[in-house]
Amino acid sequence: IFHPEDIIKWKEILLKIKSGYTYMEEEFRLSNSHQHYQWWRLRLTIQLSPDKKPMKAIGIFIDIDQEKRRSQYLISQAQQDALTGIFNKITSQNTIKDYLAHQWQNELCAMMIIDIDNFKEVNDGLGHLFGDAVLSDIARRMKKIFHHRDIIGRIGGDEFVVFMKDTQHNEIIRKLNMLFDKVMYQYEKVPFSISVGIASYNGQDTYEEFFNKADWAMYKAKTLKQKFYIYEE
Repeated sequence: IFHPEDIIKWKEILLKIKSGYTYMEEEFRLSNSHQHYQWWRLRLTIQLSPDKKPMKAIGIFIDIDQEKRRSQYLISQAQQDALTGIFNKITSQNTIKDYLAHQWQNELCAMMIIDIDNFKEVNDGLGHLFGDAVLSDIARRMKKIFHHRDIIGRIGGDEFVVFMKDTQHNEIIRKLNMLFDKVMYQYEKVPFSISVGIASYNGQDTYEEFFNKADWAMYKAKTLKQKFYIYEE
């Protein structure tokens, strides 16, 4: 009945019981009779024997589903770009920084800076509502193309960032080609193009250095009028 991602929490509780903890709290998602997961808070008291070994655990589950979902909604609203629904600039930056600092394990990670060229002409010629619809549609397509574990954000008016985790060089190119095909086919009669700069993480750069390399590559792509440019040391 436990959500697969929460089973590890149950294992940690068992370890704490064996280690001598006498009280603990944890939040779980449990499946209800309709096979939907709901949030519950467990409060657990452990009774110890005279020689300090756990004998019995007595606990209570408290329904916190509405409270938890409201909290998650407020967090997501603070993290999302209001127009496109993907991460905003600050959340994108902090999420990538956190991954590089705590989860990166020498795998190939790539950052893409994606810029929509001549987007001002789209807004001026076709209206800001149409321009907003284009930005939202591009964001939606990126979410479909890239892996759910990748970090996708809007970092400027017509600029996006994609951080690909644990990927391969041919996968980067394949995803890029899918992006160009999907977007440019849809908007072949609209006067804009896309420039992409790509940099791979070397394990030593700060986030700012990493971002600047991808950003430099993006401007190189614009200058050379190429679809994309890959930064090389």
